Amino acid sequence: MNHDPLDVNEPRGYSKDRQLRKGPKDPTPKLKVTPAILLSAVLQYYKSQKFGGGTIMALEVGLENEGETQRRRVDGLLLRYYKPPIAFEVKTSRADWLSELKKPDKHLPAKALAGQLYVVAPPDVVQIEELPAGVGLIEVKPYTSKVKFVRRADRGQPGEIDWHRAAQIAAGVLRAADEGVV
Repeated sequence: MNHDPLDVNEPRGYSKDRQLRKGPKDPTPKLKVTPAILLSAVLQYYKSQKFGGGTIMALEVGLENEGETQRRRVDGLLLRYYKPPIAFEVKTSRADWLSELKKPDKHLPAKALAGQLYVVAPPDVVQIEELPAGVGLIEVKPYTSKVKFVRRADRGQPGEIDWHRAAQIAAGVLRAADEGVV
């Protein structure tokens, strides 16, 4: 029985002709952009700044008050010694960002908690003119983890933190450690 080297059903031993016909493989590895990758880059940026010691990130911090059943979370909350926290909302794709725009007040609880809110995204996901008033934009290049402040966020007064909120933040710090965002 003769096997045609270009036969698609041939199970093994592809011929050189078939490999050439398919074209060269793309040598660039595919990286799935995750919130943990982007927030880790932001954390490393803040740690590298003057007085960056004592800086940690909490992930998926609950924004509901005690007794509320609504599940709202902020993707990241940066905690620093003697400085107010900073909240981060991560968008990994343009579609993710466009769905966010349909809920214009969704960011308000995160901004109220920290007093300052940034959207963190890869380049070209968020356009500056689409940002809500007072919200900043940080772009992170996924392969290099290079952080670029495209627009600075306004600084407001952070909200009060009670024991319920402190427990949510502590759980977020543990989640960050589990995700390797340290």
